[in-house]
Amino acid sequence: MKLLIVAGVALLAATPALAQERPLGGARIELRAGWDDAVPMVTYTDDLGTQRISGSHSGVTYGTELGYDFVVGNGAFVGGYAGIEGSTNKACLSNATERACLSAGRNIMAGLRVGYALPHNSMVYIKGGYSNGGLNLSYRDSEFPADNVKGSQDFDGFHVGAGGELGITPHVYGKLEYLYTHYNLASVKYGTFGSSINVDRHQVVGGVGYRF
Repeated sequence: MKLLIVAGVALLAATPALAQERPLGGARIELRAGWDDAVPMVTYTDDLGTQRISGSHSGVTYGTELGYDFVVGNGAFVGGYAGIEGSTNKACLSNATERACLSAGRNIMAGLRVGYALPHNSMVYIKGGYSNGGLNLSYRDSEFPADNVKGSQDFDGFHVGAGGELGITPHVYGKLEYLYTHYNLASVKYGTFGSSINVDRHQVVGGVGYRF
């Protein structure tokens, strides 16, 4: 009998929380951080064929995203978003007198996402859109300081990804997301000769957001 009373009290206590479930549409803001892997690739083509040189370097990405979702019926939704992020991704080469470093700058994203709502203010989605990323270059020569160089350049690209959000409260959610980004840095073609430099970026990020 006591077990039935305890179970009944627990059910009554849970009922208001279930009643608080709300539609997933509306404005949202989130903080996000995670793993960031950049893979630059140089493609070189001449009379002898095509060669590719690539590498990989990892760091930590961190940033924020703003968005607005519209419920379109039967559990489906569509939304827009925009975000900005930074990264600790950095690679350096050095010798006794010289040091050259290439690091990731800020990255701006904007796009659309579509998905499906799940119980308890949760969802799964896919996303895609425009990216604009920066690269920072520095070169220092202790023997010839006049040759020192420091600068940055922004590049356009696109991104696609997929993820899920888990409702923690009617307004607060946690998330996990994978994102692939491609930047086309430069390309040159003259007769049979051609070369291009691209960067692929892979990210796995987690975050916490608030839905208004």
